[in-house]
Amino acid sequence: MKYDKIVAISQEKSKVKAEIAKQEIQNMLDRKEKVTMAALIRKTGFSKTLFYRNIEVRTALDKAYREQGACYNPKQIIVDKVMEEKLNTLKIAVTKLKKENIKLTLQNEELLKEIERLKLQLEKK
Repeated sequence: MKYDKIVAISQEKSKVKAEIAKQEIQNMLDRKEKVTMAALIRKTGFSKTLFYRNIEVRTALDKAYREQGACYNPKQIIVDKVMEEKLNTLKIAVTKLKKENIKLTLQNEELLKEIERLKLQLEKK
């Protein structure tokens, strides 16, 4: 009886640790942090064996590795945001320049008409 109770308590503790580990993996993904074994051990205080031997935790860890990809670079996220803002700024500038181009084209047509009108006036004199 004692042995069964000890095993049940141990399994319950293991389930709690697994949930905490999976939650921390998800939190790291949400915060755009690189998920590494060392970071997880440091943040949770659990041993490396939990992350390797517990199937649920190992599955969550493998999924996180795949989501991040092999070339995860936190600086790249910042560069991507800056480039996106720059792209938006340039799109706005292009739109303004297109509007100005249309305006100048219309003004040019009006001036050409004015030149023709003035030429006709000169010919009449």
